[in-house]
Amino acid sequence: RGIPANEAGLGSGPIAHATATSTPIRQATIGMLDVFITTMIVCSMTGFAILVTGEWTAVGAQGASLTARAFETALPGVGSAIVAISLVMFAFTTILGWCVYGERSAIFLFGDRVLKPFRILYTIVVPIGALAQLDLVWILADTFNALMAFPNLIGVLLLSPVVFKTVQESTTALKRARARTFTVLIPIRLYLGIVTIFRSSPFSVIPIDGKALYRYLTANFRHRC
Repeated sequence: RGIPANEAGLGSGPIAHATATSTPIRQATIGMLDVFITTMIVCSMTGFAILVTGEWTAVGAQGASLTARAFETALPGVGSAIVAISLVMFAFTTILGWCVYGERSAIFLFGDRVLKPFRILYTIVVPIGALAQLDLVWILADTFNALMAFPNLIGVLLLSPVVFKTVQESTTALKRARARTFTVLIPIRLYLGIVTIFRSSPFSVIPIDGKALYRYLTANFRHRC
């Protein structure tokens, strides 16, 4: 059930990340953060709300109705409204997002001529999914998610050498950038430290306090190295 929440392994997320202008490594990191936020934070909060309120033992409640009952128990009068508004927002944005994913995939396979028929078919299917039985919806979702996941996971395995190479190149470039920063920052920090010691002395004409300078230089090099 985590798959409908975070889409991990389905191959749909890269369609959105591919439109970004940043590096692939950064987009991959953002993609992993998406999975963490949706699964470990949002889904956990929902699950804890159901467990803490005791509504998980309610007979006949499942899905959104179970969540609404849990929030209504904790926040009488507004809990169910919060869940309803959140569901509308989440469902609407999800419908739009998956429509874009489907359009891009259909155009890639069949060309631009398939765009309008796809949108018509997609619009017809949306109310059918909203009115169908929940068990049927889960069966269809599991089936189509599996059909998406299997070829995508095979592609991930085949492209893993490219991923490892890209990560290694990015790591090497990051280490070089840090080394350059390290080389530039040391003289600047030393200069600022000397100026600070000079200014902190009660008499500016007196030479630098050797012990203070030694402590500063030692701490600076130990922290940087």
